[in-house]
Amino acid sequence: MENVLIESLKAAVIGMGIVMLSLYFLSLILDVMRYVFYKPENAQKKTIDEPSLKSPLVLHEEKINIASQENLEEIAAITAAIAAYLGKPLESVKIGAIRRIYEKTPVWGIAARTNPKRTI
Repeated sequence: MENVLIESLKAAVIGMGIVMLSLYFLSLILDVMRYVFYKPENAQKKTIDEPSLKSPLVLHEEKINIASQENLEEIAAITAAIAAYLGKPLESVKIGAIRRIYEKTPVWGIAARTNPKRTI
């Protein structure tokens, strides 16, 4: 009876040791991959073409009703706030879509959506 207990404990310890070692080696591989494939943000700066900055956004006035006019004012205010926060000119900030993050989303999900480029 004692031999069975000792042998099962040995097998459990050996199994956990193998799992821990393999996880450690996987973490080392991921760290090496981060150093090999990571490029700093300064090296990947994108330049904005001057003609694209000079071309104005054309909206069809006949298609804008009062409700969408209020939405456009909100979008303009949000765009101005983002440009001021980033310290960039208003023409270089482009807002693709604005949508509400639902309250049913957990806190970690909201944080991931508001800071998508944050690295751990």
